[in-house]
Amino acid sequence: MFANSRLATEVLVTYLKDACARPPALPDAVRGYRGGYLPKERREIERGLREGAIRCVVATNALELGV
Repeated sequence: MFANSRLATEVLVTYLKDACARPPALPDAVRGYRGGYLPKERREIERGLREGAIRCVVATNALELGV
């Protein structure tokens, strides 16, 4: 899911993690991706996407540059 701003990204991530707090969903499968995250954090999210551990990403256009 793409958002227009960093703030919108964080708000959407919070809502989605709250919605996934009940089983069988996994709140750790929802992550945000935006400028301002450290490169190590962004690589971890990219790896989680490739491996399937992360099922949902709310991102700014920074994700397009990272992937």
